Amino acid sequence: FWLGENWMGPTEPAAMQYYVPSGQESGIGGTVLAVRPDGEARRFMPVLRRILREQLPDVYAEVYVKQDVIDPLARSWRAGSVLFAIFGGVALVLAALGLYGVVEYLVAERTREFGVRLALGSSARQIVALVVSRGMLVTMVGLGAGAAMALAAGKFVEPLLFETSARDALAYAVAASVLLGVALIACVVPALRATRVDPVIALRAE
Repeated sequence: FWLGENWMGPTEPAAMQYYVPSGQESGIGGTVLAVRPDGEARRFMPVLRRILREQLPDVYAEVYVKQDVIDPLARSWRAGSVLFAIFGGVALVLAALGLYGVVEYLVAERTREFGVRLALGSSARQIVALVVSRGMLVTMVGLGAGAAMALAAGKFVEPLLFETSARDALAYAVAASVLLGVALIACVVPALRATRVDPVIALRAE
């Protein structure tokens, strides 16, 4: 974890580390004693300082908690990941709401058609199956086009990601699952509402 006079950052490649006996460390930038206490590290710091003063009275030793060194180095990456998560979540919600609104509008526009089908003997299950199949087909086409554009634009975002690929399959799967679920609800709910309308009223609708 210690290299020369600088702490290694989280984005730097791992450097070779090795141990040398005490007294043979000539030429090495610094000596680090790594201690893993049994319990909370901060409570152990005063005890460790006292032991170091007793055992090495002529040596200046500074005691750190490892997390206190890592946190400032990783703070910007954590802030970036939170912003990415917020923006991604907002974009996903907006896309889901837009998808729901469009599909519901398209289904509502076909209320008269559903009335004709019901008057001619179609069952409510057939109406729902028709709406869902066509709505999900359109959704799948849109998801395919969106995934292709996201993959193409991913190379511009990847430098901002830390140990995460812009082609992360899990992220694509979660987004696609949410949008498919919203599309399914957007198809089923208006279709069920349309099947409960009296065919005579539906046929009279403009």
